[in-house]
Amino acid sequence: MTFVNFMVVAAVFATVIALVSGIWSMAVNGEVGHRTSGQWMVRRVAFQATAVALVGRRLGPLRRAGAGGPDAAWRTTACAG
Repeated sequence: MTFVNFMVVAAVFATVIALVSGIWSMAVNGEVGHRTSGQWMVRRVAFQATAVALVGRRLGPLRRAGAGGPDAAWRTTACAG
């Protein structure tokens, strides 16, 4: 497992932990939990953004090498003409 793959897994795991912690905080802690759930939401969004950025970094070289994408078939037919 490469470092980037490890970081993606860690970011996904941190996202799940932040999501569960926010839900648990709201369910158990009443009014105090509703105030801290916003903080958990911000953390979750930050972890999700990190995971998406790392996946993008991991897949970036494939896209630049011509490995495809949604318009890959269009490019091959348009350039063949």
